[in-house]
Amino acid sequence: MQEESVTPSAALEQSYRGRSAVADEQIVGSDYVTRFEHDERERRFEESIKSLKELLLTHIQSVKDMTAQSFQAARDAKIAADAALKEYKTQSNEIRGAMNDLSSHMMPRLESESHWTAAAERIESIKAQLQEKIDEDRKQLGTLNQAVSNWNGKQLGRDQTINLANWGIGLAVAIGLGLIATITQIITLVWKH
Repeated sequence: MQEESVTPSAALEQSYRGRSAVADEQIVGSDYVTRFEHDERERRFEESIKSLKELLLTHIQSVKDMTAQSFQAARDAKIAADAALKEYKTQSNEIRGAMNDLSSHMMPRLESESHWTAAAERIESIKAQLQEKIDEDRKQLGTLNQAVSNWNGKQLGRDQTINLANWGIGLAVAIGLGLIATITQIITLVWKH
């Protein structure tokens, strides 16, 4: 004997129909109103079963759609991840190649240290020579400043002497003109009298 596969909604319907037959036997001999109410309840029950069946089928279909969408999203994500991984590997190889090129042009550490040590020694040597030259130039500048100061002192003395001489000449001229003016007035006064 083979068992038929029964869906939940079909089992519910069979169960209801079994009860309906029993209810029909109990209803025999009852009045029309009870029979009408029973038919109305049965109709509503069948509509409920039908709407539940539709709702269940709709829900199952939406679950199938969501599952298909999630599988498609997973496939798309895998494709994007594979593309990103491929690009990462490509860039990694490019960076590795650039680093190899860079390292092939770089100077080894020992050679670099000896180069910089020699450069530092040359700089110190030049610095010492420049310091000697600066000290010598400072001495010469001190001597030059002293000579200029002496010359300025002599020049200042000459200028003061010339100024005094000019004042003396000016004073003598002023006194002379004053005497001439006084004598002229005396003479004019004497002549008028």
